[in-house]
Formats: sequence, structure tokens, C-alpha cells
Amino acid sequence: MKQSEPNLKSLAQFHITTGLLKGHYFSANTLPVRIGRGGGCQIKLPDPGIWEWHVEVNVNQEHRFLVRCNPETTAMVNGGPIKQEAQLLRNGDQIEIGAVNLQFWLGNVRKKNHRPAENTIWVIVGILVLSEFILLLWLC
Repeated sequence: MKQSEPNLKSLAQFHITTGLLKGHYFSANTLPVRIGRGGGCQIKLPDPGIWEWHVEVNVNQEHRFLVRCNPETTAMVNGGPIKQEAQLLRNGDQIEIGAVNLQFWLGNVRKKNHRPAENTIWVIVGILVLSEFILLLWLC
């Protein structure tokens, strides 16, 4: 899951801004994403102060991203402690875990290319207009 630059097809991206992996990007193609130093984590951080699983990023029923801490750990979002069980994440939020800062980004959305279908429809419309014109000339 480690990358040196952002992935163009992902749900969410994490840019490490401090720590041993500073400058790396991690992309999440599935959720939830666990962040920690343990084997079950999708994003593994070897820095001091990071627990086996420290935080988890997921979506709620309204399809909004949330970050929640392991009950035994603490973390911060944009300089403030994570509230209650989970906190909403917005594009560009900074998640602070131990000695590491990660910047959360929404994944890039790729727009489908509809150009071939659009061109086909215009050709069909052109053929119909031309057919009507020829039919009018023939009838007159």
C-alpha cells in the first residue's frame, strides 16, 4: 500500500507529513483503514508512540468519512483531540498519531469518458436530419 505519489483510483489518500515515512502517500481502495504498527493494519507506521492499531478511518451511514481511536490510544485532528468515539474527517484534515502527522485527502474521482457515445448519437441525429431533407426534396 506504500506509494511515493498519489493514486488516481482510490477512496481516500493519506500523505505522511512528519515521521520516518515523511513524503509517502498511502491510498485506500477499501474501507475501513486501520493505521498503526501491527500486522492487521493497512497503513503501517514504525514511528515511536504508535500502537499496534492506533486509529481507524471508515465511512458512516451518511457516506461521510470518520476517524476513531483505539479505546486505549489518543489521537488528534487539526490540533484537537478526537471527540467521543469518532470524528468526521474533511478533505485536507491533519491526523496526528504519536510522532506522525498524516494529511487526509478524498480519493480522486475519475469521470467516465462519454465521448464515443456522444459522437455516435450526433452521427445518428445527422443521418436522421439528412434523411428528412432528402425525403422532403423527393416529395416536392
